[in-house]
Amino acid sequence: MKKKTIYLDNASSSYPRSPLIKAMMDEYLESGVGNIGRGQYASAYSLEEKVFEAREALSSFFNAPDPSSIVFSAGGTASLNLFLKGYLKEGDHVIVSPLEHNAVMRPLEDLRNKGLVEYSAMPCRKGVADPSALEKLIRSNTRAIVCNHASNVSGSVQDIDAIGRVANDCGLVFCVDSCQSAGCIGIDVQRMNINFLAFTGHKGLLGLPGIGGAVISGLEIEPLICGGTGSVSSSFDMPKFAPDRFEAGTQNIPGILSLKCGVDFINSVGLENIRKHKQELRNHFLNLIANSRISEFVSVAGSDSVENSGIVSISVKSHDAASVADDLDRKFGICTRVGLQCAPLAHKTLGTFDAGGTIRFSFSYFNTIDEVEYAVGALEEIIL
Repeated sequence: MKKKTIYLDNASSSYPRSPLIKAMMDEYLESGVGNIGRGQYASAYSLEEKVFEAREALSSFFNAPDPSSIVFSAGGTASLNLFLKGYLKEGDHVIVSPLEHNAVMRPLEDLRNKGLVEYSAMPCRKGVADPSALEKLIRSNTRAIVCNHASNVSGSVQDIDAIGRVANDCGLVFCVDSCQSAGCIGIDVQRMNINFLAFTGHKGLLGLPGIGGAVISGLEIEPLICGGTGSVSSSFDMPKFAPDRFEAGTQNIPGILSLKCGVDFINSVGLENIRKHKQELRNHFLNLIANSRISEFVSVAGSDSVENSGIVSISVKSHDAASVADDLDRKFGICTRVGLQCAPLAHKTLGTFDAGGTIRFSFSYFNTIDEVEYAVGALEEIIL
């Protein structure tokens, strides 16, 4: 089989990114003079206006309460730390899904090791959290429910509508990690009763790395970083109002503008078209495996029947996952992610932890059926 480059690691970082980014970067490098809130001249005002337009675009995209509820950060991990360490108080109890990324589990474990916070994991059914079991886990000190919208290991999509209803009915705060779903699956913060939505820019939103943010709705959160904001400069205290309260220091302006490029491109294509295409690629991959001579050697993590963000994670009997992934790269030019994918809790839940994880194939809107067929053909050559 002739070697070519096939990028199937979009759950780590999307490639290609929004085709609108190059023109934006060229313009920014030519005329992006100044800093937001720090310069009293036309180019600085122009940048400030463009950043506000990005807030407006994201606010509309997630149906946030208003643009000021969009807070920019260095990425999904930074946003989740803001919630977990800026909102939770000593003595609080948190309920998490059984498929969380370490961006949630490590901050929570850090808080637990310090004797500050306790947490419990929901039971799992068909590879996703079971909302019907939630109320049994609620304690007198339970303050929040935290879950990802889509697993970065299996791609299984959580029923955040149902979880949000339980949280709202029980007076709990609902925090959602949308790093694997934003830009692929519709999210309505207000309808889904989401109080804190963490998102990242470099995956489904097709933006640059190093940018992300959160939608913060009706929460009092302590900022983790303090410093200059260009506003209320007479005070040593951080501003009380969002988004300034959470955006100390010089902002990642190119990153923020790349989010606008991503949202604009997604809106032009249609979110539902992106979701359907990724699902089609995944289903075709699974069907090819099921009807292949390697079907008896391959196990798929999670359920085939639930909604999915466009991920297939596999284990191969009698083959080391790392060596298979290495062969996919060296011999066939196929980029995948192998191992525990920074989500040991998810792998323990899915039964793939002891084997050292999985080989993950994650598709984007830009991948094709031909590329899926090439990847399965490569697996056949490696395994047989």
